[in-house]
Amino acid sequence: MTRKPAFQRGLGDRAGALAFAASLGVAVLACGPSKKEEEAQRVASAQKALDEVAPKLAHLQEIKEDAAKRPVVMGNNLKLPKSGTAGFLYLDADDDPHVSSITACPDIATKEAKGVGSAIATLELCARADYAVVMHKRSLSAASVSPYNKTFNPGLYDGEAFVYELATGKYLGAFEVRALSSPSQAASGAGLDERLRRDLMTNAEKAASAIVAKAAPP
Repeated sequence: MTRKPAFQRGLGDRAGALAFAASLGVAVLACGPSKKEEEAQRVASAQKALDEVAPKLAHLQEIKEDAAKRPVVMGNNLKLPKSGTAGFLYLDADDDPHVSSITACPDIATKEAKGVGSAIATLELCARADYAVVMHKRSLSAASVSPYNKTFNPGLYDGEAFVYELATGKYLGAFEVRALSSPSQAASGAGLDERLRRDLMTNAEKAASAIVAKAAPP
């Protein structure tokens, strides 16, 4: 029986091919998952997120409707039964900085898992959320940059937040929220007004999150 040369034997199977390539000094890269496998994994992740978050969304609309009818808040009367993660809703959709918002979850959760891979992060945020914090703006002084000397004038947010247990829709209390723009801002560039607005609303969310965290028992 004639023995094949090494290079012919090497091409006969994958292990041999890798060994043959290595013998020639060729760098061999490990093959990752195929596009089809990546798509299947993405859809599976989306489906898992959908399954986890769907039961927690039943009261989301009634939470927003209840918050819209609540009287003006004075001070802070929030007490939480336990510590937990806050997800945010906005009575004025234009205020939403889309950082920790769970507003889009009902729309996403009613779709088929295929094609919602880009929304997995939002769905996972909804799945983690224990409390719905409904933000209501009372007044807002927009941040601005002077066109003459480029002086930055910080914005001021004044509002209130109503907190609900997400799984049951139970009202838990409310508090006032105030926030300022971040001290350092780019004075120019495309979309400056939107960047300044988003920064201020993100700071309002951070301020509200800190108050929610302190309302939980030690």
